[in-house]
Amino acid sequence: MYVDDILIISNNVSHIEFTKQELASTFSITDGGPLHYMLGIEFNKQGDSIHSKYAMYNDYVKGSLQRIY
Repeated sequence: MYVDDILIISNNVSHIEFTKQELASTFSITDGGPLHYMLGIEFNKQGDSIHSKYAMYNDYVKGSLQRIY
């Protein structure tokens, strides 16, 4: 199996670490670090918020994150 990119999002760092450990126990993975660019969209972190460079994506990102949390 090959997955080019996967985005793990949580407001709980221990959940992220647990998920990465579980994935690493089965697959060969690398951690790309904090989100900066994905699917042609540039992101930046401002405090506790993540914003896309393009304002038209901000509502989409907020809605996606709200469904996850």
